[in-house]
Amino acid sequence: MSYGIAAYAVDIKKIRSQVGSGDAELAEQYAASFPEHRQHVQEHINELRGDDTVTLADIARQVIMGEPYDERLGSAYGYFLEHLCDRTGERLHDHGFPSFSGWDYLRVVDEAHESAGLLAPGFSLEGLISSGSPVPLPHADFPAIGHMVNAELLAPADLLATAPNTSLNDDEFGRPSYALFQWLAYSEGEGVDLVTFYY
Repeated sequence: MSYGIAAYAVDIKKIRSQVGSGDAELAEQYAASFPEHRQHVQEHINELRGDDTVTLADIARQVIMGEPYDERLGSAYGYFLEHLCDRTGERLHDHGFPSFSGWDYLRVVDEAHESAGLLAPGFSLEGLISSGSPVPLPHADFPAIGHMVNAELLAPADLLATAPNTSLNDDEFGRPSYALFQWLAYSEGEGVDLVTFYY
């Protein structure tokens, strides 16, 4: 099975202002748009609950209206957060970041970056991907959610910008290095934050 990373340049403050806002009009907008994109999540909800009484529209309303969450449905809330990022921000090009077989791949990339002196203090790809949601959500294994605020982006981007001049300038590590650099640098340059989803 292969996994990938979706990255979004988005203003986290805007996301936080919408979650739990109680804005009924906004809730209905998302209740209409979310089901158009994530029907497989509806199947997952039905399977976990053993019925079809909770819909994707309900998930959207719960998050925006600040209603109680069903702790079993963390995955559905995670995918709704991705929908929020897509609607309020910009999904970034994958820049050739390869699909991969699992979490160990992230560690291998980090080790290669560290060996080449390309990891800023306190930063790693694994750390980014596993850093958690920018808003409180029930726990879920998938999607794994990570985020960095704008002020944290410049230092790791500056180091990764030098990757083409190192031994990482190859297909195995050059592509993930370039993609990660682009995500960090673009978000930093736009004055917004970075949110990632691993699935």
